[in-house]
Amino acid sequence: MAKKTKTTKPLPSALTVANSTQPNSQTALATAKSAPAEAVKPSASTPKAMVRGKNPSPRAPQTAKVTFTLLEPRARRVSLCGEFNAWSPTATPMNQTCNGHWATSLALPPGRHEYKFVVDGHWVPDPNAQQHEFNGYGTLNSVVEVRA
Repeated sequence: MAKKTKTTKPLPSALTVANSTQPNSQTALATAKSAPAEAVKPSASTPKAMVRGKNPSPRAPQTAKVTFTLLEPRARRVSLCGEFNAWSPTATPMNQTCNGHWATSLALPPGRHEYKFVVDGHWVPDPNAQQHEFNGYGTLNSVVEVRA
């Protein structure tokens, strides 16, 4: 009897995976384990950056403008602090608008961001925030969720 041999499909090259619109982890893993890819001639649709051996530049992350406001009529100085500015009390000063309102706007990437206000040196959670979370200091941080 003749011995049956199993035929295998060649694995996709790195160029195929890079051009794939939805690579999956199995394809990427198989490519990483495969032998070096053979030379492939670029087609007319191959991006010039790939032909030169460079990856195309990544897209800039999407951001959304978020306006933070606080009513503190007696305050002399108010700033916004959060994970987005390394909790620096001087990085994002707020502007006094009218009738004791303070405001500032930031472009934030999608995701969950914790923050607080610093009012004349005192850390204050946002009384108008829809979410709060306890921090490592036993006080509350305010939370804003940015959606793309």
